[in-house]
Amino acid sequence: MNWWARWERYAPLTGVVAVVLWVVGIIVLTGPGHLGNNSSDSPVVILAKYAAHSGAIQWGAWFVMLGALVFIWFVGSLRSALFGAEGGTGRLATIVGMGGVATGVGVLLAHAPSFAAATTSDNLTAPAAKALILMDDVFFYAAEFSVAVLFFATAVSIFRWGVLPVWLGWVSVLFAVLAVIPPVGWAILGLGLPLWTLAVSFLLFARQRGAPIATTPAASTPVS
Repeated sequence: MNWWARWERYAPLTGVVAVVLWVVGIIVLTGPGHLGNNSSDSPVVILAKYAAHSGAIQWGAWFVMLGALVFIWFVGSLRSALFGAEGGTGRLATIVGMGGVATGVGVLLAHAPSFAAATTSDNLTAPAAKALILMDDVFFYAAEFSVAVLFFATAVSIFRWGVLPVWLGWVSVLFAVLAVIPPVGWAILGLGLPLWTLAVSFLLFARQRGAPIATTPAASTPVS
């Protein structure tokens, strides 16, 4: 039995792993190291938070950033499933992949500045601390808009090829619209995306459970 072929069946569940890492990271960040929506605080106050809670901020951000990397891996499974149904050049599947990667990178970068600030808090000035926490907000907005591409392209793929349930397509359309509305977009990224990722992960895994596992790699398959 091909060991890799067996474990590849569980690849869609990387979405679950990503969500777990995000939840752990947010729990740590909302403890004593919580920065929250305090980018409006004065530079001195922000610097004091970075210095006083550097360990919690580093660990919380680390878990979220690691989850973002695992999420990108999950997007590869989603893109593969959609591409298999679409065929041809896989235009929609490619857009899904690009939107997912952009979202994952946005989430990662939305926490990297605070991670860096907490790591170097002893050598950080108050204006620099203020600038770094504002950078968190900048990349968070980028992730909000990027996730709309992921949602909408996935919805179109569902409607056209029926890879996943139609209800998920309509939920994806709704999330895509709300994601580009700043007053509510944060909730779609912070709450909607994890729930959507869990649903897609389990649906993709259930969809392939009955598929046979290859025992040997196909000889005619080119290795890239």
